[in-house]
Amino acid sequence: MHAADAEPNTAPAVSVIITSYDSGDFLARAVRSVLAQTVDDYEIIVIDDGSRVPQPEIAHLDPRIRFHAQRNRGVSVARNVGVSLARAELIAFLDHDDIWYPTKLERQLRQVTEFPDAAFWCTGFDWVRGDSITPSGMGELDYPAMLRGTTILPSTVMIRRSDYLAIGGHNPLLTHAEDGDLFLRLVMDGARPAVIPDSLVRYELHEANASSDYRSIADTAFDLLRRHGERATRRGDADVLRAVAAGRARARELYSYQAIDAARSAHGVDRLHHFGFALRTSPRVAVHALRRTFQTRVLRLLRRD
Repeated sequence: MHAADAEPNTAPAVSVIITSYDSGDFLARAVRSVLAQTVDDYEIIVIDDGSRVPQPEIAHLDPRIRFHAQRNRGVSVARNVGVSLARAELIAFLDHDDIWYPTKLERQLRQVTEFPDAAFWCTGFDWVRGDSITPSGMGELDYPAMLRGTTILPSTVMIRRSDYLAIGGHNPLLTHAEDGDLFLRLVMDGARPAVIPDSLVRYELHEANASSDYRSIADTAFDLLRRHGERATRRGDADVLRAVAAGRARARELYSYQAIDAARSAHGVDRLHHFGFALRTSPRVAVHALRRTFQTRVLRLLRRD
């Protein structure tokens, strides 16, 4: 039986939450990737978070789609609203510019049956930049691994609605790292996620999702690690403290590289500010980048001669 033909009061197996803000053509593409799934017992809830050009017509694609518009309040609030409107116990998130591969829901529902006590369920994904596709290479996950910096793409995650609500959902005060904060809260008392390592989601790297606000993101990430480190200190958990230290080291390198990238496209004082951030955050990365820039310029001069 097609989900659209089910009794009106019958809850679907999964509620798919798609948050949208000025999504353009990405939104229809994301929705169609859900409609192309090999299982059809789901509903799709599109939360438009104050787009300048909302797309309520997206609901005309299929009777399982509901469109909800609100003033711009940020992705955390948008996801919380989506979950509050969901009828299913299982929630699956999909960002408007990501794509599910056709067997994503089928395989994940099977995983829920096999690992019913998991904190949440997630899968691998493909990083896509132009013609280049790089699998994420997901392995087993636990609290320390997540603190060390394993990337979990929100669009791969399925979670019980009751668990989501029990921990308060996404923190509405966070504008960055809100998903990492949620996932860590779900596992910090010992529960573990269940992982399908295969890539079942396509994450495309493009200008719209490449944030230039790396400083604010870095501040939020370091604050998140600090809070989990303080908790580990109170509990005397040496393993978690080591994971926090590793996570800080990885974050310092990551945000230093982002600052270097920003410096390359900036000019004048802005370039100095970006490089200064990189130097303060990870001197090793900054000096390495400076050395490579110097070597490249020397090679150019030699070639001219």
